Amino acid sequence: LGDDVALTVAVTVTDADGSFSTATATHVVDVVPVADAPTVPAGSTSVDEDAETNFGTGVTYALVDGDGSEVVSAVTLTGFPAGSTVNWLSAPGATVTAVPGGFEITGSEAAIRATLDSFTYTPPADTDANVSLVVVVETTDSNGDTATITSSHDLLVSAIADAPTGSGSGAGNEDTAIPVPVTLGLSDTDGSESITQVDITAPAGVV
Repeated sequence: LGDDVALTVAVTVTDADGSFSTATATHVVDVVPVADAPTVPAGSTSVDEDAETNFGTGVTYALVDGDGSEVVSAVTLTGFPAGSTVNWLSAPGATVTAVPGGFEITGSEAAIRATLDSFTYTPPADTDANVSLVVVVETTDSNGDTATITSSHDLLVSAIADAPTGSGSGAGNEDTAIPVPVTLGLSDTDGSESITQVDITAPAGVV
Protein backbone atom coordinates (compact mmCIF):
# COMPACT_ATOMS: atom_id res chain seq x y z
CA LEU A 1 0.00 0.00 0.00
CA GLY A 2 1.55 3.32 -1.05
CA ASP A 3 -0.83 5.76 0.69
CA ASP A 4 0.64 8.39 3.02
CA VAL A 5 -0.01 7.84 6.74
CA ALA A 6 -1.02 10.71 9.06
CA LEU A 7 0.09 10.19 12.67
CA THR A 8 -1.29 12.23 15.57
CA VAL A 9 1.41 13.05 18.12
CA ALA A 10 0.37 14.17 21.62
CA VAL A 11 2.98 15.61 24.01
CA THR A 12 2.10 16.19 27.67
CA VAL A 13 4.19 18.33 30.04
CA THR A 14 3.62 17.97 33.81
CA ASP A 15 4.79 20.64 36.29
CA ALA A 16 6.10 19.99 39.81
CA ASP A 17 2.79 21.07 41.28
CA GLY A 18 0.99 18.40 39.28
CA SER A 19 -0.45 20.67 36.64
CA PHE A 20 0.01 19.58 33.07
CA SER A 21 -0.51 20.73 29.51
CA THR A 22 -0.91 18.69 26.35
CA ALA A 23 -0.20 19.72 22.77
CA THR A 24 -1.08 17.67 19.70
CA ALA A 25 0.25 17.78 16.17
CA THR A 26 -0.05 15.76 12.97
CA HIS A 27 2.98 14.07 11.44
CA VAL A 28 2.64 12.75 7.90
CA VAL A 29 4.68 9.71 6.86
CA ASP A 30 5.30 9.80 3.13
CA VAL A 31 5.01 6.19 1.89
CA VAL A 32 6.64 5.82 -1.53
CA PRO A 33 4.97 3.13 -3.71
CA VAL A 34 7.30 0.28 -4.72
CA ALA A 35 6.16 -2.17 -7.36
CA ASP A 36 5.99 -5.85 -6.41
CA ALA A 37 7.18 -8.46 -8.90
CA PRO A 38 4.28 -10.68 -10.01
CA THR A 39 4.16 -14.45 -9.73
CA VAL A 40 4.82 -16.30 -13.00
CA PRO A 41 4.77 -20.10 -12.63
CA ALA A 42 6.75 -22.15 -15.13
CA GLY A 43 4.51 -23.97 -17.59
CA SER A 44 4.41 -25.98 -20.79
CA THR A 45 2.26 -26.60 -23.88
CA SER A 46 2.17 -29.74 -26.05
CA VAL A 47 2.75 -29.02 -29.75
CA ASP A 48 2.60 -31.29 -32.80
CA GLU A 49 5.36 -31.23 -35.41
CA ASP A 50 4.44 -29.09 -38.46
CA ALA A 51 1.22 -27.89 -36.78
CA GLU A 52 0.10 -24.51 -35.46
CA THR A 53 -0.77 -24.65 -31.74
CA ASN A 54 -2.01 -22.02 -29.29
CA PHE A 55 0.31 -21.67 -26.30
CA GLY A 56 -0.47 -18.15 -25.07
CA THR A 57 -3.33 -19.24 -22.84
CA GLY A 58 -0.88 -21.49 -20.99
CA VAL A 59 1.35 -18.58 -19.95
CA THR A 60 -0.04 -17.46 -16.59
CA TYR A 61 0.85 -14.74 -14.08
CA ALA A 62 -0.71 -12.94 -11.12
CA LEU A 63 -0.21 -9.69 -9.24
CA VAL A 64 1.18 -9.92 -5.71
CA ASP A 65 -0.12 -6.47 -4.73
CA GLY A 66 -3.89 -6.70 -5.07
CA ASP A 67 -4.87 -3.26 -3.75
CA GLY A 68 -5.42 -1.90 -7.26
CA SER A 69 -2.32 0.30 -7.33
CA GLU A 70 -0.38 -1.98 -9.71
CA VAL A 71 -0.94 -3.36 -13.19
CA VAL A 72 0.83 -5.76 -15.52
CA SER A 73 2.44 -3.40 -18.03
CA ALA A 74 4.49 -5.70 -20.29
CA VAL A 75 5.01 -9.37 -21.15
CA THR A 76 8.07 -10.49 -23.14
CA LEU A 77 8.49 -13.90 -24.79
CA THR A 78 11.88 -14.91 -26.22
CA GLY A 79 13.62 -18.09 -27.32
CA PHE A 80 11.79 -18.88 -30.56
CA PRO A 81 14.08 -20.85 -32.90
CA ALA A 82 14.92 -19.77 -36.44
CA GLY A 83 12.40 -21.11 -38.93
CA SER A 84 9.52 -21.20 -36.47
CA THR A 85 6.33 -19.20 -37.01
CA VAL A 86 4.58 -17.18 -34.31
CA ASN A 87 1.16 -15.65 -34.91
CA TRP A 88 -1.12 -13.52 -32.77
CA LEU A 89 -4.09 -11.15 -32.90
CA SER A 90 -3.41 -7.79 -31.26
CA ALA A 91 -6.28 -6.73 -29.00
CA PRO A 92 -7.33 -3.05 -29.05
CA GLY A 93 -4.94 -1.12 -26.84
CA ALA A 94 -2.06 -3.59 -27.17
CA THR A 95 1.20 -3.29 -29.10
CA VAL A 96 3.42 -6.22 -30.07
CA THR A 97 7.05 -5.30 -30.73
CA ALA A 98 9.73 -7.59 -32.14
CA VAL A 99 12.73 -7.97 -29.81
CA PRO A 100 15.81 -10.23 -30.22
CA GLY A 101 14.53 -13.79 -30.23
CA GLY A 102 10.89 -12.94 -29.64
CA PHE A 103 8.22 -10.36 -28.92
CA GLU A 104 7.16 -7.83 -26.26
CA ILE A 105 3.48 -7.07 -25.55
CA THR A 106 2.61 -3.70 -24.01
CA GLY A 107 -0.60 -1.76 -23.42
CA SER A 108 -3.42 -1.97 -20.92
CA GLU A 109 -3.44 -4.97 -18.60
CA ALA A 110 -6.57 -6.43 -20.21
CA ALA A 111 -5.23 -5.88 -23.74
CA ILE A 112 -1.93 -7.57 -22.88
CA ARG A 113 -3.76 -10.62 -21.54
CA ALA A 114 -6.10 -10.86 -24.52
CA THR A 115 -3.23 -10.55 -26.99
CA LEU A 116 -1.09 -13.12 -25.18
CA ASP A 117 -4.03 -15.55 -25.20
CA SER A 118 -4.00 -15.47 -29.02
CA PHE A 119 -0.30 -16.42 -29.48
CA THR A 120 0.33 -19.56 -31.56
CA TYR A 121 3.50 -21.46 -32.44
CA THR A 122 4.43 -23.56 -35.46
CA PRO A 123 7.78 -25.40 -35.22
CA PRO A 124 10.37 -25.18 -38.01
CA ALA A 125 9.49 -27.61 -40.80
CA ASP A 126 9.99 -31.30 -40.02
CA THR A 127 11.49 -30.80 -36.55
CA ASP A 128 10.31 -32.16 -33.22
CA ALA A 129 12.85 -30.25 -31.10
CA ASN A 130 11.43 -28.91 -27.84
CA VAL A 131 11.71 -25.18 -27.11
CA SER A 132 12.09 -23.42 -23.75
CA LEU A 133 10.76 -19.88 -23.91
CA VAL A 134 11.89 -17.15 -21.52
CA VAL A 135 8.91 -15.27 -20.08
CA VAL A 136 9.43 -11.84 -18.48
CA VAL A 137 6.46 -10.07 -16.85
CA GLU A 138 6.64 -6.43 -15.74
CA THR A 139 4.38 -4.64 -13.25
CA THR A 140 4.04 -0.88 -12.81
CA ASP A 141 2.93 0.89 -9.61
CA SER A 142 0.87 4.08 -9.41
CA ASN A 143 3.99 6.27 -9.24
CA GLY A 144 5.65 4.62 -12.25
CA ASP A 145 7.93 2.28 -10.31
CA THR A 146 8.37 -1.07 -12.06
CA ALA A 147 9.34 -4.62 -11.15
CA THR A 148 9.97 -7.68 -13.32
CA ILE A 149 10.28 -11.42 -12.87
CA THR A 150 11.59 -14.07 -15.26
CA SER A 151 10.12 -17.54 -15.73
CA SER A 152 9.88 -20.15 -18.48
CA HIS A 153 7.32 -21.84 -20.70
CA ASP A 154 8.26 -25.02 -22.58
CA LEU A 155 6.88 -25.99 -25.98
CA LEU A 156 6.97 -29.80 -26.05
CA VAL A 157 6.93 -30.90 -29.69
CA SER A 158 5.63 -34.37 -30.60
CA ALA A 159 7.05 -36.03 -33.71
CA ILE A 160 4.49 -36.58 -36.50
CA ALA A 161 5.46 -38.78 -39.45
CA ASP A 162 5.21 -37.20 -42.90
CA ALA A 163 3.69 -39.22 -45.77
CA PRO A 164 6.40 -40.42 -48.19
CA THR A 165 6.38 -39.91 -51.94
CA GLY A 166 6.09 -42.73 -54.47
CA SER A 167 5.84 -43.04 -58.23
CA GLY A 168 6.44 -45.61 -60.94
CA SER A 169 5.34 -46.93 -64.32
CA GLY A 170 6.17 -49.72 -66.75
CA ALA A 171 5.48 -50.88 -70.29
CA GLY A 172 5.66 -54.26 -72.03
CA ASN A 173 3.95 -56.93 -74.08
CA GLU A 174 0.82 -58.79 -73.14
CA ASP A 175 1.35 -62.11 -71.32
CA THR A 176 4.92 -61.24 -70.35
CA ALA A 177 6.44 -60.06 -67.12
CA ILE A 178 6.63 -56.27 -67.20
CA PRO A 179 9.14 -54.50 -64.90
CA VAL A 180 7.48 -51.68 -62.96
CA PRO A 181 10.20 -49.75 -61.09
CA VAL A 182 8.86 -47.78 -58.15
CA THR A 183 10.68 -44.73 -56.78
CA LEU A 184 10.13 -43.94 -53.10
CA GLY A 185 11.18 -40.85 -51.20
CA LEU A 186 10.93 -39.27 -47.76
CA SER A 187 9.23 -35.91 -47.31
CA ASP A 188 11.07 -35.36 -44.00
CA THR A 189 14.78 -35.72 -44.80
CA ASP A 190 16.29 -34.68 -41.48
CA GLY A 191 17.10 -38.30 -40.63
CA SER A 192 14.32 -38.77 -38.08
CA GLU A 193 12.10 -40.88 -40.40
CA SER A 194 12.54 -44.06 -42.46
CA ILE A 195 10.42 -46.13 -44.83
CA THR A 196 9.32 -49.23 -42.90
CA GLN A 197 6.78 -50.86 -45.20
CA VAL A 198 5.75 -50.94 -48.87
CA ASP A 199 2.46 -52.46 -50.04
CA ILE A 200 1.70 -52.95 -53.74
CA THR A 201 -1.86 -53.80 -54.78
CA ALA A 202 -2.54 -55.10 -58.33
CA PRO A 203 -5.86 -55.69 -60.15
CA ALA A 204 -7.38 -59.16 -60.07
CA GLY A 205 -5.68 -61.55 -62.53
CA VAL A 206 -2.31 -59.77 -62.45
CA VAL A 207 0.51 -61.97 -61.17
